[in-house]
Amino acid sequence: MKIFKSIIEFLVGTSIIWLPIVASIIVEKLCEIITMNHIMTVVYISIPVLIAILIKMDIDEMKAERRKGDGRKAR
Repeated sequence: MKIFKSIIEFLVGTSIIWLPIVASIIVEKLCEIITMNHIMTVVYISIPVLIAILIKMDIDEMKAERRKGDGRKAR
């Protein structure tokens, strides 16, 4: 257990050196796989979904305000 802890401490201590290198390797591999068409497809799908979520949130907020108003009138 002590050896495992010392290995973790070493990796965390030297992460400022190896973390950017690993990140750049990952980015290069992702750039080979993901193209601009993939990114735009995600954007085109997410915009209508976000608009639908915003509309649903507004409807829920209006319902909550009506419930508050009805509760005050009954009392």
